[in-house]
Amino acid sequence: MSGSSTSTSQDLPMTLLPLTSQHRDEIDQTVLERVPPGALKMIVQSEGADTTTTESLLVLINTILAASTLLKREHLKDNLDVNLALAKETLRQHPKLQEIIRRACEMRSFSHIADLEIFQIPQTSDLPAPSSQDEDRSNFLYDSFIRPYVGKAVDSFYEYLKNNNVKFKGDGLERPYYAKFCSIVQSSGTGKSRLMTELRKKGVIVLYMNLRGPSDRGFPMRDLVPARILTEDTDCTRAEYTARCCAFFTAIFQTLQEDLSSKLPRLRSGNPNPAIKIWNDQMCNMCSEARVEFFQKVRSRYQETLTKIKVPKPEENTNADPAAPTAEETTAKLGSMSITDEKNMAPKLEGESFVTTSYNNMLRVLQRIFTEKDEDKVPNNDPKLVIAFDEAHPLSNMSRRGFRPSHIIGRTINSYSKNSDASVWVVFASTTSQVADFSAPQSIHDSLRVAVAGQLLYPPYTHLGWDQNADPLSGTSANDVARFDHIVGFGRPLWKSLVEKRVIAEILRLAAQKLCKSKTFDPNDTNQALAVLSQRFGLDICFGHPDAVSYLEKAVASHLRVCFSTTEDRMWAFTGYPSEPLLSCVAAILLHRMPTNLGLALGVLKRKVDGGMVEIGQSGELTSRLLLLLAKDLLIRQDPPKA
Repeated sequence: MSGSSTSTSQDLPMTLLPLTSQHRDEIDQTVLERVPPGALKMIVQSEGADTTTTESLLVLINTILAASTLLKREHLKDNLDVNLALAKETLRQHPKLQEIIRRACEMRSFSHIADLEIFQIPQTSDLPAPSSQDEDRSNFLYDSFIRPYVGKAVDSFYEYLKNNNVKFKGDGLERPYYAKFCSIVQSSGTGKSRLMTELRKKGVIVLYMNLRGPSDRGFPMRDLVPARILTEDTDCTRAEYTARCCAFFTAIFQTLQEDLSSKLPRLRSGNPNPAIKIWNDQMCNMCSEARVEFFQKVRSRYQETLTKIKVPKPEENTNADPAAPTAEETTAKLGSMSITDEKNMAPKLEGESFVTTSYNNMLRVLQRIFTEKDEDKVPNNDPKLVIAFDEAHPLSNMSRRGFRPSHIIGRTINSYSKNSDASVWVVFASTTSQVADFSAPQSIHDSLRVAVAGQLLYPPYTHLGWDQNADPLSGTSANDVARFDHIVGFGRPLWKSLVEKRVIAEILRLAAQKLCKSKTFDPNDTNQALAVLSQRFGLDICFGHPDAVSYLEKAVASHLRVCFSTTEDRMWAFTGYPSEPLLSCVAAILLHRMPTNLGLALGVLKRKVDGGMVEIGQSGELTSRLLLLLAKDLLIRQDPPKA
């Protein structure tokens, strides 16, 4: 059995399970959800007496079960003895266990109970290798994430947010934009996560949160507290989810206010920047204890606020009201109304007063930060706070109750930002373009991209830079142009970040898997074949084809196609595969690895050309590219000519 062996203060031996702090946080949350608060209170007040055996056993069982379930889910060795936790005799045989459980209830921290060796079945060998491999992979991804940032994308994004704030204010009484949120849409490996955290170096307060799925082992890792609140159990009623969103943002603003205000009094000068830097350096370190503590505070305040929000009970009759206006009727009505007409405004959200109050309190207490003025004593539009949600696409999934979480989150942001000039922004980032459609209709058909309180949403930000890590051409000889060390610097920054920790074969394998979104290339799969062929031969997609939009969305989200820009109404994205030598080499390798790959992939291309989705060019330019590049690929794969 691996892990560090220690003893608790009660002298019961302990061997730490291979769990991260996020795993332990999840176990604690599970126990708190399953054990009644009254039982926890009784245990705490018992002072270790044996009068609470039933309640202590309830805590014990749920802790061991939660830890066992999590170990299985994470494909780690589950050596926990659940049957021992179910036996009352366990508490009698280990009297000191009662005090451990009492302290766990007092601290609301239970996972260490599962570390006690009395609940671990002795193993004849160490824990399996995957855990150490996972740790190595996590360390490697972390090292890549903290490499020196290269490029000017963060400066451009800063100006984008600044201009958005100017647009939000409008020219008159009416605010043309719906709420202070926007999006970043781009394919994998282009630096979306890093872009958001790098804003801290521009003096912006950055609260970064990752909402990736539980099984996704990417980096930055999933932030359990916000991910569970916003993406799990979405089959609740619309009112219940609305209350959750309002309670969550309330907790965010309250915790930000507490954390930052505690640092400001330490400053002798009126300049808040040193305090902001200290906070940012802690919170943008993805492995810091400060992040864990921050989200524990958020969870506590969230639960406290949620209990205060009155949520109406769902009506017994869930059928649609036959007298309700259709989507077309609603659209016609919207066309004739003023967006500031109070009679047509949507009803307040469940919990709206909590979130608006906490937001306004934060601005008031931290006015030294949020009311910064320029030389003319006029409040400037520089972004002050960015609440960043990375891997935000799960929020666009339709719940079984007929609402999208993204719509309700958009309404929540609108509720506190609609009357505020403070440059406080929520940013959603993802590889999928759905993250750009966080419109928030109050009682409007889901397909309509309009909202009662404002008609406009900001176009997504896509300009993350390209070729930032490329070597200067002036210092590269002609013989070295095609060397791996040279071409790896071109294209997206991901490839260069891998060089120091991975051998060439591993980098090429990862690039192939990302291009295909599969461990192996299937030339019969339309999306895989078109992705590889597009990267190698520069396929052009016909704008008017009915399958074009869905294909391009999948290509950007899953097959490394790059989004250049979108139209103002977000109905169309201009995309492509720009020059990326390493990925072109990978595409060529995939096409020629097996004798049948090229023919099968070209068969897919022929069907798409015949169907009109792929353009051949006015003079057959596609044919020329195919002939020339295939001739080159086939030539270099022949045996060297004999002398």
